[in-house]
Amino acid sequence: MMILISDLLYQFWRIDDFNQPFTPDQNFGSWFDLALTGSLSGGIWVSFNAIPTTANTIWGIIAGVILMMNGNHAKRFKRWQMQGYSVRLLDTV
Repeated sequence: MMILISDLLYQFWRIDDFNQPFTPDQNFGSWFDLALTGSLSGGIWVSFNAIPTTANTIWGIIAGVILMMNGNHAKRFKRWQMQGYSVRLLDTV
């Protein structure tokens, strides 16, 4: 959910000078840094990107743990699906 929200913010943010989703210093992440710290970093990295990066890392860890479990593939996939639904439910609360 956080990955989707992040992507939508970048693509549909409509504040002047920060409405170009894939242009450094002219997107939502840059606006967020200006609002948070009052300045832009020297490079193209923005602090907001830590949120979707963390979400991707957590999903990767969950996938790795499930794939390393013993058991048949159908059971593994079913468990993976249930954990995904659980995370989605917790994310919406």
